[in-house]
Amino acid sequence: MRCESLHVTLAFLGEIDIERMALLHEIAATIEVPSFTLRLDKLGCWHHIVWAGCTATPPALAALVGQLAASLGAAGFSLEDRPFAAHATLLRNARCDRLEQALPAINWPAGEFVLAQSSATGYTLIGRWSLGMNASQRRES
Repeated sequence: MRCESLHVTLAFLGEIDIERMALLHEIAATIEVPSFTLRLDKLGCWHHIVWAGCTATPPALAALVGQLAASLGAAGFSLEDRPFAAHATLLRNARCDRLEQALPAINWPAGEFVLAQSSATGYTLIGRWSLGMNASQRRES
């Protein structure tokens, strides 16, 4: 996985009609959560995917995921039904099946969240929003 591709998926939406992209931007602009640090402290492998995750989800990350899920659901977007588990995929098609162990902690500061479209060749950035700002401050900047 290339460094510029590392991310934590907050909400997976699948295919979205272009007409609904403006609504996604509007929803993202309403999110008000402070910036936070994600402490990645465990390493795992699941179905040939190596990931780095966290033992404890920061409250601000849980709030970010919760606000997004509530707003997206209210707007009619379909979300995954499984509980959120903060992790960053490090490697796909690994030669392991199941593993979980401690990892020397990596502190990953989170000051923004993005809307990105995935494809076979990588990710295309569609929108970016700062954390720690309220909606009115975002519109002014």
